[in-house]
Amino acid sequence: MNKKKIIIIFMLLFNILCVHVSAQKITVMESDYTEAYKRWLALPESERKNTMQPSKYYIQTPRRLGNISGTRAPIGSTSATSFSLLDKGKINTSTKVQGTTNSCWAFAVLESVESSALIENASSYTLSAAHLEVATSSSGIMPFNRAINSGGDTVFGAPYFLGRIGPVNAISGIDGNNYSANVINSNISTVKAKDNNPVLIVNDYDTFGTGSTCNTDTIKYIKEYLTTKGAIGVGIYYIRNNSSLCQTVSGADHKVCKYNGNEPANHGVTIIGWNDNIRAWLVKSSTLSSSDTSDKYFYVSYDDNRICETLTGYYNVEIVDKVEDNIHIYDKIGDNFYREYYVDTGTVPDVVLANIFPKNGSS
Repeated sequence: MNKKKIIIIFMLLFNILCVHVSAQKITVMESDYTEAYKRWLALPESERKNTMQPSKYYIQTPRRLGNISGTRAPIGSTSATSFSLLDKGKINTSTKVQGTTNSCWAFAVLESVESSALIENASSYTLSAAHLEVATSSSGIMPFNRAINSGGDTVFGAPYFLGRIGPVNAISGIDGNNYSANVINSNISTVKAKDNNPVLIVNDYDTFGTGSTCNTDTIKYIKEYLTTKGAIGVGIYYIRNNSSLCQTVSGADHKVCKYNGNEPANHGVTIIGWNDNIRAWLVKSSTLSSSDTSDKYFYVSYDDNRICETLTGYYNVEIVDKVEDNIHIYDKIGDNFYREYYVDTGTVPDVVLANIFPKNGSS
């Protein structure tokens, strides 16, 4: 069989490395932690477990997960004063109930994928946050060194999609209005039975940011992303029903939030639009319950201290039964993407090999 070997060097979160290859040796240089990660690391362990973990390293380059490239024609103009994926029908409008869990990051990841699917395939999906939670935990298939309901990062979706472990459709009785850590833990075998049966193939993701407030270039890039690829997951600092953090602003159809402090991000949301008149991003959030949707949509100021810190979007989505008959992954990869995630050993991350070959043709 004619096979091509592709070496994928995973360089996210636990060790981002610049590798210079010569005939004799490989020189490795480790980059500095992000300021957000340093702040998170300084928190007491008990607080870290309940706080959304920021990315360890700054990454500015789009990452390839699969075999297709390019973007669709824009569905809006970046020069428009306002834009909303809601108005374009390119966001899943269902209420995503996270209850009292720390799964906000998982909902933000999946909202990005669902939005991309609507833009690229005109297909609507409601995907399983429970499956993403379990797959990226110590109980899951990879496994990550994290407990279920311990919070996470929007970039955690990358190995999950790369390994073709998911996404899967929402699981009846587990996802939805009854979503909770207890329900997930009581049904782990049911959730894991869905492993390696994705309903979508996610081929690309972008992760980028300024480390703080939005600058002109980042605002421009986010607008370009929203109008060509879909929604973007991001971490913010947010306290529900906090009148000093979020206020009613003239000309805004939802409350506007702005955080000026130094606390790390503690809540994952999805950017779905903008309004230049109030200088704010429109975001969608998971909620405490299906009946309380007051936090489902709101605005976050361009000048918020966390909104542009680290953003992650997933795109170039294919429906599984319509995947192109060209290149497909054969070996199971993604397992050791974060195998040493919480262990700062300073060692070179694993180099993972994948056999890639034509789906159809001679072998």
